[in-house]
Parts: sequence; structure tokens; C-alpha cells
Amino acid sequence: MIRGTVTRCLEDFDACCDECARVFVAIQASAPHLADGGRIITIGSNTAVRTAFPGSSVYSMRRALLRLWSAAWRSILLLAGSL
Repeated sequence: MIRGTVTRCLEDFDACCDECARVFVAIQASAPHLADGGRIITIGSNTAVRTAFPGSSVYSMRRALLRLWSAAWRSILLLAGSL
């Protein structure tokens, strides 16, 4: 998001939640089909996690969430013996 109104912020936040929900569903659907040593690869931006600039809060939140979520899923799948 580049500077905008509260309405624009809410639209960006809703888009963020939609994207994160799709990633969650995709990972959840993929996990049972992994072969031994299989991988689920998510691609994100470290820049969003390490820097902040005006108007970037929703974008940075989305990238940080997906990065942490990927790490959490990795731990869950390792404990379940799926990786």
C-alpha cells in the first residue's frame, strides 16, 4: 500500500488476509502428497521483514506472516514425520 485512506488500508488488509488464506489452503492440500524428502517452497521478500517505509505496513505484515507461517508449517510437518 502506498499512502491512502483508511478505506484503502482496509482493502489492502482484506487482500492480505485473502492471500494468506490461499497459501494456508495450498500448503494444507499439498502436505499429504509429499514424498519422503519432499518440499513445499514459498517465495517471499526478506526486504519487507527487515525494512519499513511509510505506507508499507500491510505489505510488510503480509510478507512477515507468510515467512513465519512457512517456518511454522515446516516444524509441524517435521514433527509429523512428513518431511
